[in-house]
Amino acid sequence: GKGGATARVAGDDDLTRGVGGGGGHTFSVKQRLRAVQRCGKEIEELHVFFVDWFTGRIPRQEKEFLRFAAVMAQDFMIVTATGSVQSRQDLSVMIDCAHACLLE
Repeated sequence: GKGGATARVAGDDDLTRGVGGGGGHTFSVKQRLRAVQRCGKEIEELHVFFVDWFTGRIPRQEKEFLRFAAVMAQDFMIVTATGSVQSRQDLSVMIDCAHACLLE
């Protein structure tokens, strides 16, 4: 496609190790289901953070912002629809500066 993002959920290294890389590990249906559930939970919780951050429901404090920063991989990058690449640091600055930009 024109752009997209790839994020890694904290702790997912165990789930991807060996996939397509000759690691030889096969995951059971139960393990895969738990992984999907963890990913879904992480997405839902991060969405709550974004709503709270952008609407100003939570204060612009480092301890609050860590909810976002803690789950982004150090090498996280996002490629926009226009093809520009933003690093984790660039994205973090943008999100931090956008605190309370959607006041209710």
